[in-house]
Amino acid sequence: MNTKQNRGGMNRRELLKGTGAVGAGLLVSAAIADSASANSHMHNHGNHMMHHNSAPKRMPVNMPLIQSAQNCLTSANICVSHCLILIGKGDNSLQECLRTASEMIPSCNGLGQLASMNAKHLKQYAEYCIAVCNDCEIECRKHQDHHWQCRNCAEACAECIRQCKLLIAA
Repeated sequence: MNTKQNRGGMNRRELLKGTGAVGAGLLVSAAIADSASANSHMHNHGNHMMHHNSAPKRMPVNMPLIQSAQNCLTSANICVSHCLILIGKGDNSLQECLRTASEMIPSCNGLGQLASMNAKHLKQYAEYCIAVCNDCEIECRKHQDHHWQCRNCAEACAECIRQCKLLIAA
């Protein structure tokens, strides 16, 4: 098995794992965006256009939480990509940032999906997401003065934590 390591100690497998997380996060981001626009879905049946849910449109009850989870996904994907580029160039100062942001991506993906369906155990899951987002925010804050990607990710985490706490308190 040939796992040559770059100067900083990250092997190709770890680099590819991070890249896969970015791709998965982008796919999920698109799925959440599609589900948010489902209320205005129209079908063309023959010569007749049918508009589903013609009743007055309301935002989902958890829309602020869904939006903050989506913002976390977007910010984390940008941060992860930035970390991978720098690590690929031999700068290993962002390895922990890469790890925490990569863990946050599936957590916030699940949060957005569960919030969109107002899942039974959403509050318990939100407690878990607070811990994951807190770890990511702490790590990204260490780099926020040098990397706008980390600053944006930290701020997105802080807002997601705030929205999770509002949900839990309700």
